[in-house]
Amino acid sequence: MVLSRAGWEQMLMMISIISWTMASVFTLIGALHLYWLLGGKWGMHAAIPTIADRDQVLFTPGKLATSIVMLLLWLAAFWMLLLGQEWSSLLPSWLITIGGYTISATFLIRSIGDFRYLGFFKRYRQSYFARLDSRYYSPLCLMLAAATLILLLN
Repeated sequence: MVLSRAGWEQMLMMISIISWTMASVFTLIGALHLYWLLGGKWGMHAAIPTIADRDQVLFTPGKLATSIVMLLLWLAAFWMLLLGQEWSSLLPSWLITIGGYTISATFLIRSIGDFRYLGFFKRYRQSYFARLDSRYYSPLCLMLAAATLILLLN
């Protein structure tokens, strides 16, 4: 299929919109992790898997883990702009591509889950976290994986 000049410009605009939207999502989620890192409590009960409805937390993320996740989310935001060619880079294209596939695979695996407490195929579905995971978190992760793949195939 050969694109006309107008078609090509529309495709580039769509790639730009996807790139900036993805960067914004990753930045906002990273900012939420910064809020938690600085001692904020809002939303934390909804973000950590539990066995029963808010009773038994499966793990308590420490400051180091929260910091690493925050930095990786912000790195992913930057990577979306690289994939969308919104910023020029000194990085080799193969590294940008590998990074993009890594981000896409990470979020695809997260959306599938661990077959117990998170993801589309989880067994335990009655907790507050599990309901939010089914309704919002897993679909968001699948969308992030798919949109990253779209940017990669650009």
